Amino acid sequence: MRRNKRCLLAYHRVRADKLEEMCWAGVDVLERQQQQQQQEQQAAGRPRTEGALGGDVGNESSLSPEEEEYVRQYGDLLAAYKGQWTDIDLTGSLEPPRDLFIDVRVLKDAGEIQTEYGETWNG
Repeated sequence: MRRNKRCLLAYHRVRADKLEEMCWAGVDVLERQQQQQQQEQQAAGRPRTEGALGGDVGNESSLSPEEEEYVRQYGDLLAAYKGQWTDIDLTGSLEPPRDLFIDVRVLKDAGEIQTEYGETWNG
């Protein structure tokens, strides 16, 4: 039972990570999913029909309602977070450059900066 629980938690974490990654990349997950569903319906050449339980057959989703709500709230939170620093691109790569010399573009003057080694720089 513990193994099954660990497997389910790992599966859930992978799905959540993928959804978060798509939000950071600027993909509207919910809109993209709706477009895929419409394309699948058009490819199948079938109109929307009522299912056996009275629901739309074409309204099947690969995300659970809880995941859809999570994506919606995470997207709102991310938009608020990115909105604080509009002059900085937070979606850039986190990998440091491998070049020996890099160009640094200063957005605003930071004044005098003291490093951990005691050196003082005038920013």
